[in-house]
Amino acid sequence: MGQKRSKKSLLSVLTISVMVISCLLGIIAANADDTTENTALEGLSIHYMDGSLDERYQSMRPYIIIYNNSGESIDMADLKVRYYYTKEGVTEETLLCFYTAIGSDNIFAEFYPELGYAEIGFTNGAGVIEDGGNSGQMQLVLKKISNGYYDQTNDYSYDPSFTDYAEYDKMTLYYEDMLVWGIEGPPPPLEPTPPPNDDDWLHVEGNLIKDSKGNTVYLTGINWFGFETDGANGFYGLNKCNLEDSLDLMANLGFNLLRIPISAEIILEWKSGTYVETSFVSTYENPRLDGMSSLDILDYTVNHMKKNGMKVMFDMHGATKDSYQDNLWYNKDVTMEDFIDAWKWLTERYKDDDTVIAMDLKNEPHGKFSGPNIAKWDDSEDPNNWKRAAEIIAEEVLAINPNLLIVVEGVEAYPMDGYDYTNCGEFTTYCNWWGGNLRGVAHHPITLSAPDKLVYSVHDYGPDIYVQPWFKKPFDINTLYEECWYPNWYYIVDQNIAPMLIGEWGGKLINDDNRKWLECLGSFIEEKKLHHTFWAFNPNSADTGGLMLEDWKTVDEEKYAIIEPTLWKNGLDHVIPLGGITSEIFKYGDVDGDLDINSCDLTLLKRYVLRKITEFPSPNGLKAADLDGDGEINSNDITLIKRYILRTIRIFPIEEESEE
Repeated sequence: MGQKRSKKSLLSVLTISVMVISCLLGIIAANADDTTENTALEGLSIHYMDGSLDERYQSMRPYIIIYNNSGESIDMADLKVRYYYTKEGVTEETLLCFYTAIGSDNIFAEFYPELGYAEIGFTNGAGVIEDGGNSGQMQLVLKKISNGYYDQTNDYSYDPSFTDYAEYDKMTLYYEDMLVWGIEGPPPPLEPTPPPNDDDWLHVEGNLIKDSKGNTVYLTGINWFGFETDGANGFYGLNKCNLEDSLDLMANLGFNLLRIPISAEIILEWKSGTYVETSFVSTYENPRLDGMSSLDILDYTVNHMKKNGMKVMFDMHGATKDSYQDNLWYNKDVTMEDFIDAWKWLTERYKDDDTVIAMDLKNEPHGKFSGPNIAKWDDSEDPNNWKRAAEIIAEEVLAINPNLLIVVEGVEAYPMDGYDYTNCGEFTTYCNWWGGNLRGVAHHPITLSAPDKLVYSVHDYGPDIYVQPWFKKPFDINTLYEECWYPNWYYIVDQNIAPMLIGEWGGKLINDDNRKWLECLGSFIEEKKLHHTFWAFNPNSADTGGLMLEDWKTVDEEKYAIIEPTLWKNGLDHVIPLGGITSEIFKYGDVDGDLDINSCDLTLLKRYVLRKITEFPSPNGLKAADLDGDGEINSNDITLIKRYILRTIRIFPIEEESEE
């Protein structure tokens, strides 16, 4: 008996050991995905017809008939149907029926957008489908309660070519929760894995901006305004253009940074939990924004930039909405403390996301001559001293995220030698564009605890905006340089004090002098490799126009011809190239397209081999799945990806072949 127990114990140990090893190597099935399909009940099928009038529509309309040739009667209450789709937006969804032979009260739906499908079920009142019979037509209408649009082009179960009822296996049918018809759709594509949080931060060395690896980089971006206005509370133009397409267009044109004007007021509303609605959003153009608040849309924008390689610079355009013409960063409604609180909240929200790399502390502080309501630049502790205020705000921001670039604009007026802000006047003051006068840096530079994070910034415009003294006589690039650019700000670059970013420049091409100025500044930016963000993407900037024409979809090619030579056209992300991941960029094993290889890819590969799905979320999924290079996707590839995840191999056989 003792010997038998010993053998039995040894057998148990060996059995357990085999089970552990098998689990690690994935030989033993861990879930239903590793089992073969239940085919005990055959003969049930779905016939489908598309009832939508367009691929972008306010509802999904799968018209279906369930056929029963199983040899027995089937209670409809035991059946469930899944329709696979990708949900756009956050609005709740519901089921309606145009016509059903069994009565609309006997059909219900549950929506699982996180899993990629809607599940349609039936009550006991739906009755029985006799052998050889069918359910009759069920004209299902799956919609959002907001009547927002769906983009059905990426929906697995949508096929507009089915204009009459026919067998269809891209919807699945379950009998007592077992799959009896159709091929399950792939799960929704995962959001890309963010790049390492400490990889893309930038710093300053002299007048250069460097990345974390010491490479010199150039910020060449564009503005998209609207979040700073009460009329929009978000980007203008979303009723005419698609947000993702517009951001991708910017990236593909070579803009690597988006300057987003914003106000302290809207940030404080978000901080208080107020739901702020964005105007001018068409769910036909932007189905993914359906139901989103203005803050949701801002988060969505930042998240999308992870995919296209662009970075973000926030610009506090005013204390309150539409207050960008105010001289100062505070007013009767928003105090200096409020202004700082807004910056702290915004910084905290994105502190772990190196998509947001810079903060432009205040747009265009200005005001001429003397008085308590002008923005001045000196060594005083007066509340309207912008230099002092910028240092205070910057330290609060850096205390939360020490990795950010701090962008400080100038003022409008600076006293000539022998004068100060108490006695300067029209003929004793150097004046420039709002925020464009940095003469004070020579005597009173910004002092930060992290000097390698400081970037100075100015705005420069042409005679269409205002006929400055240097425009009142014939001008060219040399006169502009001598009379405006060098004494007001370029000396900072020339003397290797700090980098310079021209935060706004732009204008219309109707008048010859304005065109001449724009071409001169464009040439200067190109020659000196200056950082800049063009004003603006928006065509609705009344005095400057924008990069886009009035339809918000067509580039002003004449204007872009002036801008293009100024663009660096390289991304600031070490993982995602500017413009996003193209069809040529992929990793073997990465079948979901997030540039990472993990259990999600393993699950998808298993489902594909078991024929539960026929495609992968990534357009390169089929290529990425063939890990041994034999031209097939099978259990060998599953084993390889398991071994890679368990770190028993570091490279796939197909990659070894390419290295040889």
